[in-house]
Amino acid sequence: MLSKQKAQLLVEAEISKPDYFSPDLQVEIIDSATIEREWGWVFFYQSAEYLKSGKLDAILAGNAPYIVNKHTGELVLLGTALSVETYIEDYESRLAE
Repeated sequence: MLSKQKAQLLVEAEISKPDYFSPDLQVEIIDSATIEREWGWVFFYQSAEYLKSGKLDAILAGNAPYIVNKHTGELVLLGTALSVETYIEDYESRLAE
């Protein structure tokens, strides 16, 4: 079973991969936005520059959150077209199958 810290490291490894269009972009997980459920966590992230400065020109758009299942280690990138709750409900319904 994964701890929250190890789950966060998995997400950090994903979001820290170089981006072709913005190779110098630094991103950080927003700890206060993390959602905890029985099966694991939903982690949100944003550009480090925006989190430090609040400058709107530094904000990321389309940065979908990640689910980490603490029982399996599964890492799931959610979408942005629907609400986060809708994606979580969909994930939970798949777990119940």
